[in-house]
This record gives sequence, C-alpha cells and structure tokens, in this order.
Amino acid sequence: MAAAGFGFTLPQRGVLFGATTVAEMLALAGRADAHPLFDSIWVGDSLGAKPRPDSIALLGALAAATRRLRLGVGCMASFPVRDPLVFAYQWATLDLLSAGRMLLAACTGLVAGGASAREGRRWGVTDRERTDRLVENIEICRRLWSAEHVSYQGRFRSFEDVTLEPRPVQQPCPIWIASNPRPPLAGPALERALRRVATVADGWMTTRLGLGFARDNWMGIERYLKDEGRDPGAFPTMAYHNVNLNPDRQAALEESKRFLDAYYGPAFSPQMVEAWTAAGTPAQCVEHLRGLFAEGPKSVTLRITSWRQADQFERLADEVLPRL
Repeated sequence: MAAAGFGFTLPQRGVLFGATTVAEMLALAGRADAHPLFDSIWVGDSLGAKPRPDSIALLGALAAATRRLRLGVGCMASFPVRDPLVFAYQWATLDLLSAGRMLLAACTGLVAGGASAREGRRWGVTDRERTDRLVENIEICRRLWSAEHVSYQGRFRSFEDVTLEPRPVQQPCPIWIASNPRPPLAGPALERALRRVATVADGWMTTRLGLGFARDNWMGIERYLKDEGRDPGAFPTMAYHNVNLNPDRQAALEESKRFLDAYYGPAFSPQMVEAWTAAGTPAQCVEHLRGLFAEGPKSVTLRITSWRQADQFERLADEVLPRL
C-alpha cells in the first residue's frame, strides 16, 4: 500500500538529553529536503510542560535551511496558551519566509500529571479551558489571516479593528487538529473530540498507542465529515509515529522505550511503545507501517527513537521508504 506522503520529525527535545544537536537537526532537515520521498518536516512544541527549543524559532531556521518541504508543528500543544494575535502574526511571517510552506497541527496540549496545568498557570489558562481556547484561537487566526479590520468578541479574547500584516502566502492557511482520543474516553466526550476534527479542522494528525485506535477514531471522523458534507477522501490525515532500525527487534524496542522515557518521562508501557514504533529490520518496519496505513492514515511522519539519528536516517530513507 502506498502512502500519500512521508514526513520526518525532528526530535528537538533530544537536544536536552544528548540524542541530537541543533546542528545535526538542521543537517538532517537539509537531507530530507533533498530526498524526493519526504514531503514534510515536523517539530514538536511546548511552553514549559515539556521543555525544548521553541517551535516558532526552530521553524524559522528550517524555513532558511530547506526549500521544498512543508514545515509543520505537531502538535502545537501551546496553541491554547499563546496569545492568538501574536501567534497569528508570527505564523503569517513564517509562511512568508517559507514561501507558503507552513502547516499547523494544533492541539489542546493537555498532559496528565499536572504538567499542562502548571504551564497554563503562568498565563492564567486552566486545563478545563484548553479545548475551548483551542477552538477560539483557530477562529481568530483564520479571520486575521483572511480579512482586514477584524473585530472579535469571544470568551477569552476580544479586540477591535485589527488588520494583520503580513498575511500568510497560503490562502487559506491550513490548520489541522492533532487528536488521539482513546480509552477510557468514551460516549459524548469521544464524540465531541472526533466531531471537533470534522467540523473545525482542515486535517487530522493522530498517534497510534494501541492497535485499532487510529482506525476506530478515523471511522468516527469519517462519519462526521459526511454529516458536514465534506469529502473524507480529500481530508488530510497523518499519523505521528516512531521508527527504530536494528537487526534485533527487541533491542530496537528497548532503545525506543529509553528514548521515549527520556523524552516524555515513563508515560508509555512497552505495549504502547510497540504499537507506536516501527522497530527491527527494514522488512519488519515496512510490515509494521503497512499495518498502520491499513488503519486509515493517508500519510505518516516518522521520528527516529535512537541516539544514532544520522545513521538511522540513511537507513530509513534508503531501505524502508522506497519499499512503501
């Protein structure tokens, strides 16, 4: 099965624990830009819940380091916390600098264990508000990016007669929602999460932390897209996934677990790591990714869960992607 496209995810948080460097990330971005099978490059985001080099600043560097790739942030976990007028201005500038290559995948940024609550407290944003702020900020950005003399009266932000310059090169400038609802979320809460993607977003990004989760969620989104009169076949979908190449699949999974523990803390069980990572030989990784595509995502962006970023990039580009 062929994918619509492949992205490459830079693990910028790895700068803090020795998995990569800024120089290596920019070099790999240039190599991905020169490789015809990659069509996008992605960074993560946080304003304190999960510290890392800032996504906006890093995307500015990537706009200069690449010429062809779409430049994405997924997910932009700080989106509900950021001032939407400032963010809209920054993102429009990035779209200008990149000649219209920006791709935003916004999310609520909710994190278990209180990290998102501590982050939001600095700006007076509670976890309970994040979903509504996500939707409101999307609406504000779209209006500022497409019209002059914008006035807005919302629950969290109100302003009058704002004209944003520059505007994004892309018209409209896409905003996806990154969402990964899974048990124990069910019933009306699950329905709201999936319907939000279908009614508000221009595309969907997800992760697969258990077999079948991506398929089940996509089936719900597909149904709600049809309710809205939107074509599911034309709706972009992408899986945010991991890869680790090693002749010993168990060793690949164990390194991935160590990497993800350093990246996020010990939040993922070995079973979740296995569902979320194409691990082992090139043949085993290809088989795993084919199973992922069978669950519905039209494309995938891959993060290397290894301390050998450059070597694994070569193997991914030369031995895995061409077989898909």
